[in-house]
Amino acid sequence: MTCHTKYTRALTFENLCQGVLNMQNLWSFKVNLPMGHRDGYSLYLKPSGITLNNPAIYILESPENQKLIDALRQHFTRLNILSGLAPELASATANNSLYIEVMLAKFHAEAPSAPPPSPSNQSGSEDCHVPFASDSCGAYALGDLEELSPLVPWRRIFGAIHDECKELEGEQANCLNSLLGGVHNIIPTKSSYFMRISKAMERKSFTLNSGKVLSGPSAWSSYLRTRILYDVSTLLPQPFLEANFDLDSQISGVENMPPRWQKCVRAVSKSLPYTTNSLYLALHFSPKARGEGEAIVDFIKRSFIKDLRAEEWFDEETRGEALKKAMAMAIHVGSPSEYVALKYDVSAGAYFNNSMNANKAKVLRDLSLLEQVPDRGRWNMQAYAVNAYYDNTVNGVFIPAGLLQPPFFNESAPMEQNFGGFGAIIGHEITHGFDNLGSQFDSDSNVRDWWSPLVAKVLPRFEKSHL
Repeated sequence: MTCHTKYTRALTFENLCQGVLNMQNLWSFKVNLPMGHRDGYSLYLKPSGITLNNPAIYILESPENQKLIDALRQHFTRLNILSGLAPELASATANNSLYIEVMLAKFHAEAPSAPPPSPSNQSGSEDCHVPFASDSCGAYALGDLEELSPLVPWRRIFGAIHDECKELEGEQANCLNSLLGGVHNIIPTKSSYFMRISKAMERKSFTLNSGKVLSGPSAWSSYLRTRILYDVSTLLPQPFLEANFDLDSQISGVENMPPRWQKCVRAVSKSLPYTTNSLYLALHFSPKARGEGEAIVDFIKRSFIKDLRAEEWFDEETRGEALKKAMAMAIHVGSPSEYVALKYDVSAGAYFNNSMNANKAKVLRDLSLLEQVPDRGRWNMQAYAVNAYYDNTVNGVFIPAGLLQPPFFNESAPMEQNFGGFGAIIGHEITHGFDNLGSQFDSDSNVRDWWSPLVAKVLPRFEKSHL
């Protein structure tokens, strides 16, 4: 996945977009299971493209926001100088980049100025603002996406990713075949953003705050060059790391750079998940811990079901729906049954290349899910994560092995102690299936109002007594 960063009159928007297939720039890709859809995954397109996490920082004028913007401008200049540009050109590139980021921040924040084109399989025109909103707004086919944002070379972008899959996995690779074939499996989570991106790409020039007029391709080239540097800077030599730390200290108040060993652990964990998860389970998660953890989870789930049967404010219709959902709730403890290793080349002494290859392999692995039968037991956390989560899209609780460690769990401790630590977290996760968000989903993960009008009035009491 080549990065086109050279300034040239022949530079086109197709080349610019083509060059950042493996970067989280103007948008990000995520494959997930739409709510209530058991037959296939969807590709979610989410607006991206800004460095600071709040669009308001770019838009609202205040001394605090201006301080952050100035820090970001200095950081962009510094990155471009470190990459080999002369200071004057680096400063101009940073200013151009920041101009585009301000524009993108406005796209993030603005409401749609007109209804977006409807997916060809749906008559409505509702915007997909909420992740996993396919039930309310419909999924797009590639042709619909091209109609939504015609200046973005979507077909070439996805075609190049398809070719990358074949290069990595062989000619038999089945990656994005359905998407390129016209299946409705694309969901832009804010379609107005992609409409505006396309219109911005149509502009032949931009007028900067200084009054300088910059050609459209030159502005985008500056921005993408800077964003690529920003994205890969954590993989580059110490001066880049020091530049990142200086920016982080101004944005979030970080006082010390993390020690090298932490960076190494994070890099290995991210790039070699098969190896790190397997080693962690072998060293730190015994069959006894798994068995006791599953027993605690089963007891708490049965107790929760017993409480639902006894609640006096339920009518029988709603109680039946609640019991159906609770009994259908899948509980996953420890880890998936197996891990499939990522396939990519690793070379000693080539940290940057190894990291880029790992990232590419992970992106392609995720995108290949579009062609697979959905796995409702698919995990979104590593086995060593000290955490747990409830997933509305599959009505399931996932509890990594990392949580079954002291102080939350100790296989040598009395069961009562483990109920007090580990058990409390499990009870919390189960109730997420019935909180203000989870209550909108039925036992099959469909978005459906299954609460009777009478019970809905007292739902806040349920939440107060159980959360």
